[in-house]
Amino acid sequence: MTKEELQTLATRLEAKDGLTRADASRVADLIEAAFPDRPIWRTSQIEALASTDAVLALLAEALPSWSVHITGNSASATGRWTCTIRETGVRDDDELIGVGKAEVLSNAVTAAILKIIELRGATG
Repeated sequence: MTKEELQTLATRLEAKDGLTRADASRVADLIEAAFPDRPIWRTSQIEALASTDAVLALLAEALPSWSVHITGNSASATGRWTCTIRETGVRDDDELIGVGKAEVLSNAVTAAILKIIELRGATG
């Protein structure tokens, strides 16, 4: 998958209320390819991408010891979530910072993971 395709997928995740099955399948395949030394995700679990707990567990497995910062606004029925992930202990100007923003928290986390994969160039 090219960087442009990763960017497009992350942008689609940030713009949607939920994942389509096709989007979830692409994300699961991409995560498997990006972390080949850690078989952390299985295609049979793609429905779990809609679960914030499952996506955070995936993040912990894929990028252990990275920092996760989640902010949101609960002023409306559909909040706006921001998830920032970065290597722990690095400077603010580090290039590997993934930021995802979406109305659905699991999508914001997933988009941030995709952005890290893009920045690392680990597209399989």
